[in-house]
Amino acid sequence: MAKKILLGTLTLALLLELVLTVGAFVPGSLFGLFKISTNSDTLFLVHLVAWFLVVIDVLCGVAIWKVRQGDPLGWTVASSVAVWWVCLGVSVFVFFGRPDNLLLDSLKGIIILISARLSRPGST
Repeated sequence: MAKKILLGTLTLALLLELVLTVGAFVPGSLFGLFKISTNSDTLFLVHLVAWFLVVIDVLCGVAIWKVRQGDPLGWTVASSVAVWWVCLGVSVFVFFGRPDNLLLDSLKGIIILISARLSRPGST
């Protein structure tokens, strides 16, 4: 059951991150949502963020693929991405007071961490 939760959460997270990635490469769509003014500096920063999101997308995809194969690397990658999400959610909340990000990213990360721990091969 924990493995299904892990794969389901990773898949949902991948879909959400892909939407954000596409939105970051077409920044006009997200600027209104996040109330960001457009100038050359923000366009540059959003472009960098988009490429970081591509890395997260790839890592999430690798985690899904490896967990489905039963490769222990999948649980390691899933846990690493989950820790990143928890830290991201907490830091955005602490520095910018955004509880929505805390809820979305940190909760997603915690669910992945717990389900990865419970479903890891050889764990009881």
